[in-house]
Amino acid sequence: MFKRRELRIALSKSGFTVLRSTAGWNPVSTVLVDHQFSSEQHRLSVQLSALLKDADCARWPARVIVADELVRSWMVTPPKNAVSLADCQVAASARFQNLYGESLSGWQMTASWHAELPFLASALPEAVMTALQKLSEESRLVTIEVAPQSVFAWNHYQSRLQAGDWLGVLQQQRLTFMIADAHGIVHSREVLLPEQLEATELPAILNREALRLNVEMPATLLLYGDIPARWAAQRMTQLKLVRLVEDKTRQTPGIKLAMTGIAL
Repeated sequence: MFKRRELRIALSKSGFTVLRSTAGWNPVSTVLVDHQFSSEQHRLSVQLSALLKDADCARWPARVIVADELVRSWMVTPPKNAVSLADCQVAASARFQNLYGESLSGWQMTASWHAELPFLASALPEAVMTALQKLSEESRLVTIEVAPQSVFAWNHYQSRLQAGDWLGVLQQQRLTFMIADAHGIVHSREVLLPEQLEATELPAILNREALRLNVEMPATLLLYGDIPARWAAQRMTQLKLVRLVEDKTRQTPGIKLAMTGIAL
């Protein structure tokens, strides 16, 4: 029986991971590479090409999941007179400059463009995109998607959200959360959490973010990523925490990143 197959390449500041994944009646994910950086990131293409040389993955489709720590993401409200993609791109570029105090030079931008509704835009460093393109050429991969981890999580788990729920992705101390309405994402923010944060402290942090955004505090947070094991035993009265993936085995952060959005 035919099984859809693909490579999933996860990239963060600390390293990269490559999974070989097959989908079907019996999905299987095999770790090919789980590598910590021993040098600067610009050597990404060289290191990965060497590691994939004997993996027999030529011409495989590949999805690249980029950790949110490497990405800049922001919400864009298109102007009332926006009618084209170019209008949306100008609005997104202006919003980027207002938020980060610099132009998009040196970044590649992508977005869920919409001329009438707020949309999420993301920018990845040109150096990372150049390295990934070189890797694709040298390893003869067919790159079909490059996106932040939060976008992969949103695409896979959005159907599980009920009205008022928030979707969060936790990577180390970085929590990226998204709030949606019937039309899609309306807010997306990143929060740096204190080290050794207890689950019982999370509602107060989310409440402050809700006040900043002028929205209701969520009743439920659907959470994916590096969730501390101790949180499972901690009970909260103000917030229901739904762990989207239970750790059945000990997985490195790189493997968790690479598996974002895989239906298991």
